[in-house]
Formats: sequence, structure tokens, C-alpha cells
Amino acid sequence: KEAILDAFSPEHIKRIDFRRMAAKESERAYSSDMAMMVALSMRGWSVYPWKEAAQNFAHHSDFPSDEEGRREWAKKWPAYNESAAFQHDHK
Repeated sequence: KEAILDAFSPEHIKRIDFRRMAAKESERAYSSDMAMMVALSMRGWSVYPWKEAAQNFAHHSDFPSDEEGRREWAKKWPAYNESAAFQHDHK
């Protein structure tokens, strides 16, 4: 919680030069994945996947509807965690 409040405070976010990043990275500079990494890293926080955050696969065409299928899915896709506090949903 401390890392998020620190890294995403308005005073720290406004220091990120998104225009300069976009000149090198194009649209990726504005993605939530990249913005999170940059904001946290700029404040010196370690950035790595954490158990409480996950990828939302519910809309994936191959996502299984049964419990056993979801357990197998989780083995194949470690980012899947149906009890995660936050589930990122790529658009």
C-alpha cells in the first residue's frame, strides 16, 4: 500500500515525462502496464509480479468454465489467480 500511495501521488506522477517516453515507445508509453512500472521504479520501489495482482482471463475464448479446467489453466498461465485483489484486463 505504501508503494502505491507514494509512487502514484500527483506530485510524483507529474514528474514522469510521458511525451518523451512516447517519442521512443509510441503508444506503449501510455499503457497501464508501462506506467505502473515507470511510476514505481522512479520512486525506487522493486517491481515484480505479486500474488494479489493477476491477469483476467474470463473473456479469453479458451477459458474453462469448470473448476478442474481452471486449475489446469492456472498451471499453464501463472498470471491467473481468480482470488486476486486486482485483475488486469487487457483490451
